[in-house]
Amino acid sequence: MVIEIISIQKIISDLLTCLLIKSPTASLFAQKVLSWQSVYHHYRKWCRSGTFLDCWTGILKRYRDMFDLSSVDLDGSHTPAIRGGEAVEYQGRKKGRTTNALFLTDRQGLPLAMSEPVSGNHNDLFEIEVQFEVVTATLDRADIKTEGLFLNADAGFDSKDFRSACARRGINANICFNKRNGSVDDRDEYFDQDLYAQRYAVERTNAYIDSSGHCSTGSIPPLRVGKGSTTYHSS
Repeated sequence: MVIEIISIQKIISDLLTCLLIKSPTASLFAQKVLSWQSVYHHYRKWCRSGTFLDCWTGILKRYRDMFDLSSVDLDGSHTPAIRGGEAVEYQGRKKGRTTNALFLTDRQGLPLAMSEPVSGNHNDLFEIEVQFEVVTATLDRADIKTEGLFLNADAGFDSKDFRSACARRGINANICFNKRNGSVDDRDEYFDQDLYAQRYAVERTNAYIDSSGHCSTGSIPPLRVGKGSTTYHSS
């Protein structure tokens, strides 16, 4: 059943990309001349109107019983943005311009929600309370309860602000201790190493997202769009 969800996402993505960009448009629109600008125009229009968000939360609602919410994982992912765009800046570790976003996945690694994209010169804790509210608001719209969830996050999220944001939502934060915040022996927060070991799922998902932006023809630059009208070209 998990394969079914992934296939739907893949089919929708490939059909839209190939239909709008690669298909011979004359056979579909005999009286109209289409251009790449039209594709971008409608893509931004649907982003501003919340159409994609409505579709996504609708999918989450319909297949909610198929998600494994025994725990969830949160992680940031830098996407190269070679051609620029909004919320794009140079990131030294990646040695290039990137955009950064936070992704929340279920235990299987299936994506549930993402934050607003921010420029790549910011770390994962930038405006973390605001960004985490964006993530959890998506779950709210999909009628997925956050209270009682166990959430894994790496040491980069070990901050009082993020832990407080989780607590306000009734989320059990299982965050790896950051040695920069002092001796681990002096910490009294709960941390389950066995549960944390399952966090590889979100890293696998982020790697898949970063590598799957092309249509099956392999020649179409991927279009990265967050909430609003932010657009990114990663190749």
